[in-house]
Amino acid sequence: MKLNFQSETLPVINGILYADGSIQHLCISCDEKHRRHIEKNSCIEEEIEESYIGISAECKSDELDLKVSVGEGSFGGDGFIFAQTLSSDSFLWLIAFDDSNPFITVRIADDKILVENNLYEVWEINIKEITNPQIAIIEQSKFLR
Repeated sequence: MKLNFQSETLPVINGILYADGSIQHLCISCDEKHRRHIEKNSCIEEEIEESYIGISAECKSDELDLKVSVGEGSFGGDGFIFAQTLSSDSFLWLIAFDDSNPFITVRIADDKILVENNLYEVWEINIKEITNPQIAIIEQSKFLR
């Protein structure tokens, strides 16, 4: 599967879209101290509205044969992380949220992808298994600045 970000909209929101077409639904929730967390298999959207996208940053790793693009949708609070192979532009996965805020920077470090949104929250995607990313929020880090 290939996605052309020049003319595409997000095909999923609040989840991970995998290359085989399957979707893992995710939801951002807040605890009593207003810390944000990611919950799996919850907040399934009944209606997905089209959100046109803009790429904010890209990062490449020849060693991992990986290209990662991050950005925002057209609603203001949404963000996405898109992974593809560097050699053939083959789609690996897309993570998209309607309440993450736009992602503005991306960095690949060892077996992790680190992305920062415009609230300066750092999100970590563990890519030990590149086709099965694991995502978590690291609170208010200045790591990518």
